[in-house]
Amino acid sequence: MTHPTQIARVHYKGRVLSIFDAADQTPLYTVNFPSKGFKMSLTHAHDPASPETPFAVASFSVSTRVELIINNRLVPLCHEKIFNRTYYFKGVQGETLSWKAEDLLGGNFKLVRVDGSVVAKFKNKLFSARELGDFEFWGVTDEERDNIVTSGLAMLAMVQSGWLGTMILTGHDIDGP
Repeated sequence: MTHPTQIARVHYKGRVLSIFDAADQTPLYTVNFPSKGFKMSLTHAHDPASPETPFAVASFSVSTRVELIINNRLVPLCHEKIFNRTYYFKGVQGETLSWKAEDLLGGNFKLVRVDGSVVAKFKNKLFSARELGDFEFWGVTDEERDNIVTSGLAMLAMVQSGWLGTMILTGHDIDGP
């Protein structure tokens, strides 16, 4: 299914992230942080048949590369250069997509194709202890949206979000186990 325009809101809920459609509050994803290993797993919140089966797992290591497995496909998320905040990966169609900062300090990012066209954006929620921000998508399929959300959260954990990074490192929220 292709979504014409959609905004997905990302909220912290204890030890998980809850991602839902901003227009009608439909749950889209649940993001968990296992207590062992530096990992993040995503499940489809609207899939009652397999609520505990992740469709994506992100594995973080000491390097600047993150191993993503999305819908049974290995998708390495690679850092472009050591001193910038750009990460790139291969999309569903095999094209190279890059998460790039839109501003210096605001924490807003855009996902662009090689030709510079924008596929999605992440708008950071500044000064919020319970909301990470919003993903905005245009004309993407469910599988493409899975890739955008998974790669976007992994990129945010690497470049900006102290709370998200803490949840990955410790396996629990900032308030404790």
